[in-house]
Amino acid sequence: MATTVWQLAWIVATVVQHASPMSRKSLLNHRLMDSTLAFNQLSAKAKETTQLTEGPLDVRITSLDLKHVVEWTPVPGGQNLYTVEVFCEGRSEWKRTAACVGIPGPSCDASYILGKPWQPCWARVGVDPKAGSMDLGGGEPNIWTYSRDFIASRDTLISAPSVKAWATQRGLLVAVKDPLSPGPSPGLAPQLLGHALPGLAYLVTLWHHGTNSEDFLVFEKSQFELLDLEPGSTYCLKVQISPDGWEQLGEPSRITCVETQGGTHSPDFLILAALVAGSLVILGVLLTCFGVALRQFFRKRNTVAPLHSKHPQSPSLTTVGPLQTTHSPFLHGPSASSQLSPTGHFPAYSLEGLV
Repeated sequence: MATTVWQLAWIVATVVQHASPMSRKSLLNHRLMDSTLAFNQLSAKAKETTQLTEGPLDVRITSLDLKHVVEWTPVPGGQNLYTVEVFCEGRSEWKRTAACVGIPGPSCDASYILGKPWQPCWARVGVDPKAGSMDLGGGEPNIWTYSRDFIASRDTLISAPSVKAWATQRGLLVAVKDPLSPGPSPGLAPQLLGHALPGLAYLVTLWHHGTNSEDFLVFEKSQFELLDLEPGSTYCLKVQISPDGWEQLGEPSRITCVETQGGTHSPDFLILAALVAGSLVILGVLLTCFGVALRQFFRKRNTVAPLHSKHPQSPSLTTVGPLQTTHSPFLHGPSASSQLSPTGHFPAYSLEGLV
């Protein structure tokens, strides 16, 4: 009985001794598999987190006519929200505007938070999925991407102005219209560039049509005259805007060509010739009408009215009744009535017996 017990004890010990390494190895392998799975899950989660917080690419500031825009290339994959901030030399902190917080991108108008044209400025763009809930004073994206330095007087492009020109008796009258720039504050209408940048200069390139010789003139006002030009000749010009103290000129305007006055084909000459011809025609018509009226007037004066009877009565005479038969001491012979001729007139008498 004792032998049997000791045999059973030995058998159990032997089984445990041989089985224990296998059990520990299986347990280790199981734990290793669990750790590998957990690591892979953490790696995937970390990779996903890195994609969400990866900064945008190619952050830059572009500017046209003082409209400053921050642009960037979005993070590949996913729909992220972005926040834009601007820092300029002389400031103590970065500035942001509500229009550039929590936006999908890839651009934002930063015209009103950038500094003066001569101040160096930088922009940075960060990704934050919760940027929509950030206020302007708090909340920071995990990763920022920065732009190179931007100076408006060096990097801003000035677009081409519109130009009109007219021929005058003295030369050419030129009127230049500035391009539009953002209003003085958000919400206001755009304004002319000359209002935003006082002291603009206008560089004029002038040449005679058909020649390669160019003259360069500078004017400080947007309306000016070009004098001492050849009459009856065609001149061409283009205008560029030059802000005071800036390093580059604006884009040139379209070429405008105008013919000066004084030539035989100039518009004023043709108008004057037409006026003179019209005046001569009117004068000829008036003279003709006056001559006809004058001839009719003298013809009426020289015309005599026709007679209505052989013996017209004088308007001063009064018609009297028939003659009465009277005896006149001066008449000898029959009575006057008997002496009347058949026609009713007195006969002729001699006056010799009356003396």
